[in-house]
Amino acid sequence: VTDTNTVYRSMNVLCSLVIPPSSMIPADYFEIWKLVRLGTGANDGIRMLLSILHMAHEPSLCDAIRASVCKVLLAMSKEVKNKNDLARLSPPLPKVLPDLINQVKEKEASGVAGRDHEVLRKCVQEILQVLHQCSTAQKGDISDMSIHAASDPTDRRIEKAGIVESTPIEYSNKELLQVVHGYLTQNCLHKAASALQAEAGIQGNWTGTSLDKIVKVFLKQQHQNCANPISTLPPLSLKSTHCCPTPSTTSSSFNFATRLFNRSIVARCNLSNRRFDVGAIYSRFRLAKTLRDEDSHFLSTAFLRDGESMLFGCADGCLTQYNLNTLEKSWSHEMSSSNDTGISGIRVSRDNESVICWFHDELQVCPLDNPGHTMVSIPEAYAGVFGNFNEHYILATSSREEDYCRLYDALSQTEVQTFRSQQARKTHNDNNIASFHPEDNLILSDGILWDVRCGSRPIHWFDKLFEGSAGCFHPGGNEIIIDKEVWDVRKRGLLFSCPALHNSYIHFSPLNDIMYAVRHAVDDREEEEEQTNHWFKVVDSSTYQHIHTQPTDRAIVNFAVHPQDRYVALMHHSDDIMESVCKVYTIGRVKRSVETADGESASTEEDEEDEEDEELEDDSDESEDESSESGRVTTGVGTTVVAEVRVGTVAASLLSSSSEEEDSDDESDEESDEDSDGEAAAVFELDPGAGVGG
Repeated sequence: VTDTNTVYRSMNVLCSLVIPPSSMIPADYFEIWKLVRLGTGANDGIRMLLSILHMAHEPSLCDAIRASVCKVLLAMSKEVKNKNDLARLSPPLPKVLPDLINQVKEKEASGVAGRDHEVLRKCVQEILQVLHQCSTAQKGDISDMSIHAASDPTDRRIEKAGIVESTPIEYSNKELLQVVHGYLTQNCLHKAASALQAEAGIQGNWTGTSLDKIVKVFLKQQHQNCANPISTLPPLSLKSTHCCPTPSTTSSSFNFATRLFNRSIVARCNLSNRRFDVGAIYSRFRLAKTLRDEDSHFLSTAFLRDGESMLFGCADGCLTQYNLNTLEKSWSHEMSSSNDTGISGIRVSRDNESVICWFHDELQVCPLDNPGHTMVSIPEAYAGVFGNFNEHYILATSSREEDYCRLYDALSQTEVQTFRSQQARKTHNDNNIASFHPEDNLILSDGILWDVRCGSRPIHWFDKLFEGSAGCFHPGGNEIIIDKEVWDVRKRGLLFSCPALHNSYIHFSPLNDIMYAVRHAVDDREEEEEQTNHWFKVVDSSTYQHIHTQPTDRAIVNFAVHPQDRYVALMHHSDDIMESVCKVYTIGRVKRSVETADGESASTEEDEEDEEDEELEDDSDESEDESSESGRVTTGVGTTVVAEVRVGTVAASLLSSSSEEEDSDDESDEESDEDSDGEAAAVFELDPGAGVGG
């Protein structure tokens, strides 16, 4: 709903439902308001309220609506669960609410709008105080300075800082001695405490603030002033002002050739070098192959683990294998399903022996050497994955309303466990695919977490801030990604948000250092209205930094990553006829270009077709030599980094592009660029096994 008057009336009704009219009503009636507040939070109420808070409204009712939203949030925070959810939001409310207040200038607010603005300011103050109490209970004493700094406008903060700076501070010496006496007594220094009491003439029954608390508040205020605060600190000294160490900046060059040369003479565990190299490799994709089959309409695809073949699921129910080098069909087998639908998804086991085929409302698990033999058939399911440790376990995403997913044992061909939730499912999420934890002990489906060892009852419900969002475990095992939010598996708290992952399926690279975010499929009407859906994004899985956005000419309906991280495969469907196209892109290579009339380089569709033909001619030779021309490096933090660079092409393009950027004004260097390919290959031959992990 975007109509301002409708939103205004709805918020007034919601205020009446969550805020009791009077404290004089019987205590039994307060349980009703408690249930309403809990129910509002459990039904994505916080997400809806935050969306209204950021929504653009008419100026006359803008502050009134925002004030009503803050009233509801304040009433909901009376319940512990809602309060914890508010404290875990990202970005945090202490940052969001004052920014909204400052958007409305005081001089533009008059009459009713001005009074609503004051009500909004007071509600924000109370919400910040509640969040402050919550953080104090979880982390210890925290100064109120951050609350006032977040809620006061900039000019007021400057004025208060000036007043504080010019105010002389005085205190009672006797009270200070009493605080010291209490500290000595607390640390069992009774003789020193008695001597101080006798000599200073102070009483020993001090009940005020302890010296320990005063010192901690003093040190925490110093810690708040740090430009780069850290969460774990050594014992702090009272003799000097505390300051957290600044991050060390390693000497890393943006030039690829310089980093490659330095790698031969210095240590190879430079993480910043690795970041530059990953950004250079995974921001370049070149079309290598295009596969069409006039007799088959492709719906899904997957690479086999040997890296030499691809599987395709077709609309007629056939499972087809193609050779990746020659693009010739190896075999095709018609799968028998109960509903006669196409194969909409494929998952290949890590041992390359079994495959899961997804039909409209059925899963089938069959061996690759005999696709006609069905090992397990799972009805009323639309997606499935193999276990990470025990690949004979199959986790099927259920299409039933009463359960979310089911666990099957392919060896015994039996159902092991059905995972349900006490809370009724609001809507069916077609984007959801149930997933295993890397250790197979936890299961995630549609934002709900189960422990396999604890039966079918969930152990936690994560807040879904976006409808239709998909979720998965990070391969590191300590994080859960639900849409763009990243959650802590151990504490169940929200860590941060990664906007690049919004409304996307996530595919990890073979060594899990790169995430490919592929936009969810949309209907035809949305495809016409929003052309920005035609892309996939590359994100660093360790830092969650966005590396690259690769545009495509059509919407992506299926995506696969090569097991050696050489290619990515994209499945497109044609708009005019029932035709499907699978395009295979080489990772780390740029498009070849031609000179335009203006002297600028531009790529054309003919270039891509020529590239496909050349790739087909050179692929067999390239596959034999790439193993000796690629490298891998292991960083010092236990993360293995893929650095598979082809000597004759990727290195040459990266080296020549870096050289041209730095030496574009030097005519002598421009002449030497003509032989950059040969020089790049020669440089790589000096250290062929170094990789680009730096």
